[in-house]
Amino acid sequence: MFGMEPLKDNQPWRRALSVVLGVTFIIWGLVAIVQGHITAFRHHSHTFYATGEPSAFWLVVVIVIALGISCVYRGLRGRQ
Repeated sequence: MFGMEPLKDNQPWRRALSVVLGVTFIIWGLVAIVQGHITAFRHHSHTFYATGEPSAFWLVVVIVIALGISCVYRGLRGRQ
């Protein structure tokens, strides 16, 4: 579906960690939508507001939610 390789070793703790990380990203994106702003990047953090710069805000939110969905997918799919 996403064209990514499954986890190589299929260890349960790595799969569970991937699911937890993915759920965290999804919650971060949803909270950002409710609050109307999201702070992103590591060293030069910038807060994107839905009212001030809507295209940048939605781009960052979509990236965060897509990253979360891909982590959950990889964690649940595992090795086949």
